[in-house]
Amino acid sequence: MNAAVIAKYHQLRQDHISLYRGTGARYHHKVPASRALDIARRHVDITTRWEKAEAAGLVRLTLEPDIDADLADLAGDCFNPDANPTIQPHILEREYQEFVDRVNRDGVWGVIGEYKCPCCDHWTVADSCWGFVGDDWQESGYDLDIMHATLSQLT
Repeated sequence: MNAAVIAKYHQLRQDHISLYRGTGARYHHKVPASRALDIARRHVDITTRWEKAEAAGLVRLTLEPDIDADLADLAGDCFNPDANPTIQPHILEREYQEFVDRVNRDGVWGVIGEYKCPCCDHWTVADSCWGFVGDDWQESGYDLDIMHATLSQLT
């Protein structure tokens, strides 16, 4: 088995403490072994193909500010005491302020997967996803989906 697949598998099998669930509440999760192996293989396959296509100048990921981002939409119910009865309201309020500070500091972004048209060298959008605070798009799973959709347009 490929060393990159094994490394990704072990990363997924680690007991993660999620520091950002919208509220920053801490919760533990571990990806089941069979699912972790599937994810690891997919991750390595897509990133390997992406790196080759990117090096050849055929694909790219670009970031653009999400000018339509709405703070209430981004926060959702994450900081709502009624939706989070196990978290004390003062903690939710503090975490909401931290979230607002992070949005103001790091911005809200869209990730765009583009491929170069072989006929005219024009960049064409294959897929995109918006509403990422800072670099939350990295390793989100959405980045891999965008890469996959973009690579699919090359064939």
